[in-house]
Amino acid sequence: MSPPIAQATFANARHAAPGLVYNGWFNLPVRSQKRTMKKLALLPVLTLALSGLVYADHSYEETASVHDIMEVVQGPSMKALSAMMKAGGPQTADDWKHAGAHISILGETTQLILMGARVKDDPWTPGAHKVIEGSKQGVAAAKAKDGEAFRAAMGSVGAGCRSCHKVYKKKKKK
Repeated sequence: MSPPIAQATFANARHAAPGLVYNGWFNLPVRSQKRTMKKLALLPVLTLALSGLVYADHSYEETASVHDIMEVVQGPSMKALSAMMKAGGPQTADDWKHAGAHISILGETTQLILMGARVKDDPWTPGAHKVIEGSKQGVAAAKAKDGEAFRAAMGSVGAGCRSCHKVYKKKKKK
């Protein structure tokens, strides 16, 4: 609730200009408050514009290899999801939270791998897109706590992974 607008009172009379109406919050004449508010309204617009310039100025530089991303990020997430699915899928609220987080990380890091010059040939791209689409579906399924939809999304992610691993992953010696 705003304080009432009134003529300058005795308390602020020594700062008051004759004939101006003052508002108690800013202790500025109402006319000045309107100009100040218009200037303040421009502040978020300028902030967004400047942040856009800063963002646009940043160029992406690769620091991790595809192998690093898969071994350190994607591998552990896929192992956690596979173990969860072998145990019957997410059951508790905490399981669903972790399932959504792991499958979203798979989609995000797959998009990261597609950026820059990491992927030089075409066979990798269709499988990557399957992983990305499957992870989007998996995130939605985890939010809805829909076990069947999550299992289908995991199937799509797994198919995308296998399509690339058939071509690129080195066979382990037995």
